[in-house]
Amino acid sequence: MRAIGLGMGATNLSLRGCSKLGGVANSTIQESFSANRNLTSKLAGNLILKGIDPNRILLFSTEGVPDYAVPFILEYYAHYANQKSPIAAKNLVFLAAVGIRTVFQGMVGYKENNTEMAQVTSQCQILLQENDRMRQQLTALIDRVNSATMSVATAMQSKGRSAFCRSLLSSVRVCSLTCWYVP
Repeated sequence: MRAIGLGMGATNLSLRGCSKLGGVANSTIQESFSANRNLTSKLAGNLILKGIDPNRILLFSTEGVPDYAVPFILEYYAHYANQKSPIAAKNLVFLAAVGIRTVFQGMVGYKENNTEMAQVTSQCQILLQENDRMRQQLTALIDRVNSATMSVATAMQSKGRSAFCRSLLSSVRVCSLTCWYVP
């Protein structure tokens, strides 16, 4: 999901991000806000009834969805769409809980410890860099194994052991594919 910071605390969420939060296909939400729909979708109509400026809705497909409109989109997919989404309902409740917590914390004067948040962010960046380094090492190792296997297979094939070579190459391909999909 991609959120775009607009300054003053305002953010926009991409339509793809909205589709993930709503548990619907990206094409479904893209179609609702496509320029040729001209605000005729049920979702756009629902947003207009909630007080969202129609001119702003026309910009969702190019500029993203403003943070204040996201809960209404989730509400639509959770309760009013032809195919209701349990994922949208779950995320709507989650975001409501986070929002209420933020409001209550503001009421009692709670301030987030930015130093602690910076440390966590720094640690996350270090872990991501380490993950990238390890993935590069794994890729290099897989390439070496593939190269060595091809050499062995070529040598075995020249000695008339084709069935063994096919089995060996198949095993290496499965191993390579498995390694690529490890999170």
